[in-house]
Amino acid sequence: MTSTKDKPATAAIKDLLSHHPDGLREIVRAVMQEMLQAEKGERTGHRQLHEV
Repeated sequence: MTSTKDKPATAAIKDLLSHHPDGLREIVRAVMQEMLQAEKGERTGHRQLHEV
């Protein structure tokens, strides 16, 4: 069941993909970049805790 608050996001995604054919590629790239940066931060923080 889709809530009404999800509809604007869905519309925005459809609009992005219709105007920019490579939009999905850019979305995936941005998400992957964020994930890698978050993982790097977790590793760095983890190492710093154990080095002290």
